[in-house]
Amino acid sequence: MEHVVLPQTRVNSASLALPGQVHLEESAVHTPIRVLFLSDSNSVRSQMAEALLRSLGGDRYESHSAGLDEPAPLHPLAVQAMGEVGLDISAQRSKHLNDYLDTQFDYVITLCDRARVACPDFARDNETLHWHLDDPANAPGGDADKLAAFRRVRDELRASLESWITSTRASQTR
Repeated sequence: MEHVVLPQTRVNSASLALPGQVHLEESAVHTPIRVLFLSDSNSVRSQMAEALLRSLGGDRYESHSAGLDEPAPLHPLAVQAMGEVGLDISAQRSKHLNDYLDTQFDYVITLCDRARVACPDFARDNETLHWHLDDPANAPGGDADKLAAFRRVRDELRASLESWITSTRASQTR
């Protein structure tokens, strides 16, 4: 299966980097690097991204996720799709963006257009990136089709995170 690396769109960065480039303000980077994944309900995409970064990035990243809507239970197909790659997210809980109002992040990564548009100005944070992902919970078809959509989003997230982790590591060594 071919993995698609999602484009990174800078939402409110003051840097003049080209789209897709990662720019770190040296003075604003925490150790570990703090990342917030933001989506609608924090029950699928952002939860998957949180777990994947925790797995792929190890102790170099502090991974969080939140949603714009009232917290919803994790979608069972998200739990299943992540379990297939050895990541148990069943104990993760859905959180609202308000849970993080006093937290400064090095990166805020929005995973849906609604979060990108409705996202409060994270000016206190270093970078806000946008990775558009379809919501697999809205995929048409039966259970097999829906599970395939969850797997596709999981794999897109993994490929994008692997690329992004490589970029952030390269930026920090300069």
